[in-house]
Amino acid sequence: MNITIIGATKGIGKEVLKQALNVGYKVTVLARNPEKIELKNENLKIVKGDFLDYSSVAGSVKNAGAVVVSVGAMPARKPVTLFSEGTRNLLNAIKANNIKPLIVAVTGIGAGDSKGHGGFFYNKIFQPLLLKTIYEDKDKQEQMLKEEYDNWIIVRPGMLTNGKLTGKYRALTDLTGINGGKISRADVAHFILKQIEQPEFLGQTPLLIY
Repeated sequence: MNITIIGATKGIGKEVLKQALNVGYKVTVLARNPEKIELKNENLKIVKGDFLDYSSVAGSVKNAGAVVVSVGAMPARKPVTLFSEGTRNLLNAIKANNIKPLIVAVTGIGAGDSKGHGGFFYNKIFQPLLLKTIYEDKDKQEQMLKEEYDNWIIVRPGMLTNGKLTGKYRALTDLTGINGGKISRADVAHFILKQIEQPEFLGQTPLLIY
């Protein structure tokens, strides 16, 4: 299978790239700054472009069996549109290319109906003060996928760490009694690749924590 990763120069996307290449996947990366991709591999193709540019998105996904969207934005008080506008480009590109890949979109704890499950500090201080506009747009991104596509998994990690890959974590769709939790970027990537290999959470929004 060919996997396209949008947002692979750091964080979760970088981990997905590393793990995917390690198990022999062919991977296409869409990157604004290709020089930041340090890995070299015969199965890796890098497309220079931007999630907000339709033509480069279309070029990066034309052979994709799965698309991992793991982009990030800096905290800002002004409206953020990266996630929703990029997802619009992705959905349009998929339609134009007449393909139907699995889309795995990484949002986070606090998106959609996971709002209020991040613990006191996150719920009352961190998200409303620093991440408000980001999560407003992530909510739009999630809603767009739910309403316009039927082959998706939305992954909502808890508080991210640089910890090791353990393969031992929880993927929760019932958040009753859940207030926060951590997960390493490596383990989020592990979960994403498991879902690409054998989807268990199609049309669902699992929260990942230990």
